[in-house]
Amino acid sequence: MHYIVRHHSGTLWFQIRVPVALTPRFGPHASVRTPRFGPIIRQCLGTGDLSEARALALQLAGDWLSRFSAARQGVELPQVA
Repeated sequence: MHYIVRHHSGTLWFQIRVPVALTPRFGPHASVRTPRFGPIIRQCLGTGDLSEARALALQLAGDWLSRFSAARQGVELPQVA
């Protein structure tokens, strides 16, 4: 799965899509119709170096996937800074 996107300025960004089932919890308010995809979470990695960005993106992906898993089980995790 790809978590890294290059901005037109050259900076690399992390992105992950919120699962549709968790959209009311992590994303904007649900629309009237059932959404096909959840919203995208994006965070600037502050680097243009791909190897550095990969390490940061994998760490962020692990954090978000843990949060999504905990949310499915009804467990609240502490907020990250």
